[in-house]
Amino acid sequence: MNTDGWPDLEVEDKAPTRLTSKYDNLDQLSSAFNVKHTTQSYQAQFASLYYLRLAKLKKLTQNRSINKWNEIPARDLGQSQKPKFHSRVLDVEQNKLSYLVGTIYMDMKLKPNVLDDLARNHWVAAPQPTEKMYSDNDELCLEDESGRIKLVGPIIARTQLVTGIIIGVLGIEKDPGEFTVLDVCYPGIPPQATNITSMDSDKSPLVAVVSGLRLGSQGANDALTRRMLIDFITGQQGGSTDQSLSSRITRLVIAGNCMSPPIADEDKKPKRFGKDRATYSSLPSTDFDRFLVELSNYVDIDILPGPDDPAGTLLPQQPFPKAMFKGAHDNFEQGSVVCHTNPTWFSIDETRILVSGGQTLDDSFKYVKSHDRLGLAVDSLKWRHIAPTAPDTLWCYPFTDKDPFILSECPHIFINGNQKEFETELIDGPEGQQARVVNIPQFTDKSVIALVNLDTLDCEPVTFIPDAALDGEEEPLNGVAKKEGKEEEEDLIPNDDIGEL
Repeated sequence: MNTDGWPDLEVEDKAPTRLTSKYDNLDQLSSAFNVKHTTQSYQAQFASLYYLRLAKLKKLTQNRSINKWNEIPARDLGQSQKPKFHSRVLDVEQNKLSYLVGTIYMDMKLKPNVLDDLARNHWVAAPQPTEKMYSDNDELCLEDESGRIKLVGPIIARTQLVTGIIIGVLGIEKDPGEFTVLDVCYPGIPPQATNITSMDSDKSPLVAVVSGLRLGSQGANDALTRRMLIDFITGQQGGSTDQSLSSRITRLVIAGNCMSPPIADEDKKPKRFGKDRATYSSLPSTDFDRFLVELSNYVDIDILPGPDDPAGTLLPQQPFPKAMFKGAHDNFEQGSVVCHTNPTWFSIDETRILVSGGQTLDDSFKYVKSHDRLGLAVDSLKWRHIAPTAPDTLWCYPFTDKDPFILSECPHIFINGNQKEFETELIDGPEGQQARVVNIPQFTDKSVIALVNLDTLDCEPVTFIPDAALDGEEEPLNGVAKKEGKEEEEDLIPNDDIGEL
């Protein structure tokens, strides 16, 4: 009771304070992806990029191959003598155990051919594009500056390889020009700058990862799930548990496909004279601008372009021009919104993060028989290269002095945006490296984001399910964020009504 005789009212707890993190854009790593158009020449041949890659990784792979195979007893391999290393693939001796280092090249029958593209004008209909370029008739070769040799055998047939990676192979040239492979050696996971100190705490900072927002799309369900995403990150959705979780999010990473594809303005009246100029709606960029203004008042945001965004086609894609975002201009100046290249590096609280919009993984996926995208992402760390198929089938700038896609160090978190499904794996390297690999799908397809713990590298998805998806309402007014299949609002969402999006 108070002095006036009225009972004391219970005061609700204040909303939790959002955590803050130390941020670094890692210029020493991310600057390799910046392209200066005033000095970049497009007259150079792409072959120099392969030579740069081989020169950078050959010595490393050679040393790993020597350590792996030089001490193997010959009798364990069914041979009378130890294997011998040859620095040039054409110097291999027939019927003698040898090992080589070079660049993988896949001769694929289904690979696009520019001559076929030019000839399409004479066809009745162009062939349908395929998801895979792989076929059972593909030939695998190892090449260096001296020449090329064909790789055969059941070992190499079972190994997941793509054009452009540097590997070492152990085997025998039984038939002229054909090297029967007995074992394979990769460059290996690169060293890590710092080790993560695992601290199991419910107060650890989190980074939220999303891709494929496609702002400007007209779908009612897209607008609803994006609204739920905003409310979740800003702490305006759910109870105290959700608010406590959202307060731990220190940054939001948008990994490509931020805006919907250009929309033609059909309301434009045709000109009476002269040639009409195609016009497109500014809705995608306007919606994205508003999205950044609203969210950046609560959490810092990192954005990078994706395959469908209004950015250059060649990798690395350059950052969005700040002039696109009139409303968020002050947020850019204050540093609450940061535009990156694709791919890009940055660190949060000493946790180093490598992010890609997904084109690199999508193109490598076409080369393999497997449908395991997560395994392919893990393999790229072992290859020390995130875009090996560039420039063969993945468009990139004709670099003449560097290959920016080579991994000089192992990230703590490796993110690939715009994938088919949410997948994640924590991998351990031989030298104590730890890396969390995350494949995040497009938000418009799966309505899912990932939360990664910066202290433990634990990762869990959060799915946003509108009520309409649960009970068939035509005009849903609410929804729920579901984490790891656990219901936050049990009375609103019965177990029997939860479905897979």
